[in-house]
Amino acid sequence: NHWAVYLGGADGSNMRLVGRDLFGDWRNAESYAMDYQPGDHIYIASWDNPGATADPQMVVGEFDLPGGGVLGTNASDWEVIESAPNSNPGDTLILGDEPDPSEITNLAGGAFGTIGASGPLNMGPWGPNAEFAGDWVGSPAEFIWGDTFGNVSATNNNESFYLFRTTDPVIPIPEPGAAALGLFGAALLFRRRRA
Repeated sequence: NHWAVYLGGADGSNMRLVGRDLFGDWRNAESYAMDYQPGDHIYIASWDNPGATADPQMVVGEFDLPGGGVLGTNASDWEVIESAPNSNPGDTLILGDEPDPSEITNLAGGAFGTIGASGPLNMGPWGPNAEFAGDWVGSPAEFIWGDTFGNVSATNNNESFYLFRTTDPVIPIPEPGAAALGLFGAALLFRRRRA
């Protein structure tokens, strides 16, 4: 699988790329700074290699939140939408070959649905992997995918990708009287985040 992380509003406004997988090894976690703004949702685009039909797919992530909390991928805090057929970004590990933020913005206005498959971090075939397990001890994250953990997903059949989004904004939009305080707090608190 490949993935890219974005931040932006529920309607796709202010969409920006945070980072993407550059190592091609699902067993090792990658970290990126998250510059959360009020109203931001976290978006994860995830896809398999074009033409792949012989391996299960999943996405898993953990995000440090403002105020010290942690949000993991799971079926209750995330929702999903499938991209158009034949929109699979490909199998390169080059920054710039992920879906463009404008493509994510267009999908953000669509009808998101519930997560089709979720499971604990110790479930096979991924959980028992010793390299993977070491990075995720104590994590609240779960494996998720849009339809099935089986070998053939809708994204394989349609050469598409899934776009996952947090159901709620990471930082709620402040009330009009609290806007100045909220923006000042964001500048101080949100320096280092990881995906």
